[in-house]
Amino acid sequence: MSTLIDTKESRAFEITKDDGTKAWVRVRRATRRELELADLELSRVFNQGLLAELPPRNRMLRKLRANGVWTDGDSEMLDNLRRTVARASLQISEASKKIADLKPEQASQLAAANAERDKAIADYEKAFAELRPLRDDIEQMLGHTADAKAENAQRNFLICCVTEYVTVKQDAAAKCAQIEAVLDRVFEGVEAMLACTDLDLLQRIIYEYITFNAGMPSEYQTGGADQLPSESKGGAEPTTSSGDKERVGMGGATGGATEGGDTGGGTGEQTAATSETVVASSQAAP
Repeated sequence: MSTLIDTKESRAFEITKDDGTKAWVRVRRATRRELELADLELSRVFNQGLLAELPPRNRMLRKLRANGVWTDGDSEMLDNLRRTVARASLQISEASKKIADLKPEQASQLAAANAERDKAIADYEKAFAELRPLRDDIEQMLGHTADAKAENAQRNFLICCVTEYVTVKQDAAAKCAQIEAVLDRVFEGVEAMLACTDLDLLQRIIYEYITFNAGMPSEYQTGGADQLPSESKGGAEPTTSSGDKERVGMGGATGGATEGGDTGGGTGEQTAATSETVVASSQAAP
């Protein structure tokens, strides 16, 4: 039986818990009401951060620029690398879909599509290797702003809303697995999510949530601690428009690295941030 069920409305996947038991979990699209509540949570935590004297992202960025810690050149380089990563991500996704649609007897087209995908992966990895330290620098500087805390809270709230246990059955006629019934939420609330000690489960859920909402295929490979798409050759990190930020919930610390601009949320490096930092930041969230 397949261990992944992808539809337009949800993605279900099989997980193995810390105790060795297996279960099926799905992430689905948030309802309009859930998105509205998530926006309220973002506003609540943002205001809470201001009252706790956490600076807004733009004010922190102005201070960093005034002190020469972050320059216009840094912002330009960050934007260019993000665009390169996002473009390569899209090319990998398109090539992967093309490969999936081709038949084995179409050998020449398959070879061309594989070559196209390999080149896109190489471009992605080269750009990401340059982007990663720069992103980490600004993320470290802007990660303790009111905006970053609020976006973490918004993301955590949405994940709790849309992540559910399901049962699955094999459809003999269609020769595929289908969701049979929806059970309870995986997390009763944000506090339960933050208290989760099964970090592999938490990492997998966050990964699938982000890639599903970004319209990217799941390339999660079991058996490894670090599930970067570039390392698993799985293709792209999610690319989203700024309008999808509320749904993806990953504006992150670097969301405003160019003041007044939209350089966050729509970047290709988000899944890597998930693999490395989201679990830790979730546990430290207010």
